[in-house]
Amino acid sequence: MDEQTDQFDALGSDGEAYTVVKYQTVLRNRNYGGFMRPHGFTRYALVDGSRVERSDDGAFRVAGTDLMLRKIL
Repeated sequence: MDEQTDQFDALGSDGEAYTVVKYQTVLRNRNYGGFMRPHGFTRYALVDGSRVERSDDGAFRVAGTDLMLRKIL
């Protein structure tokens, strides 16, 4: 099950502002008297659902496009 764990604004190489959503795969179980939530796979997407890829330098790229995104601090 994927769960939204973060959301942030980013500036695109086209000068437009975008919102990027971070999702993590969450496993739920009832061990130790409560829910444990180990996080696994992480994925990013725009709010419209477009897939976003994270690069090693901390930038992001909208998949299948040349649009680069930088997180607004």
